[in-house]
Amino acid sequence: MKKGDIVWNTYHGLLRVGKVTKRFRKESDPKWGYLNVKWYDDEAYEKRMDWREKLSGDDHTLDDYRADQLHAISSERLKQIVKEIEKDK
Repeated sequence: MKKGDIVWNTYHGLLRVGKVTKRFRKESDPKWGYLNVKWYDDEAYEKRMDWREKLSGDDHTLDDYRADQLHAISSERLKQIVKEIEKDK
């Protein structure tokens, strides 16, 4: 994955879709690539993270994602999926 790629991730059943904004390596974990992602329509995740912080007192929101936590998908594939869903209504 590289900057500009569209990726998806799940958090406790929530599907999240975003775009990679940065790829880098951490000195503390040089064997893995890490990525920063701009997430789209992500309010449900943000609410869950706010609730988790309220319960635990700690912020568990991720900023850096290890490459194996994300999966690449093309915008064309996403469009095709939505098109098929709309057609099936």
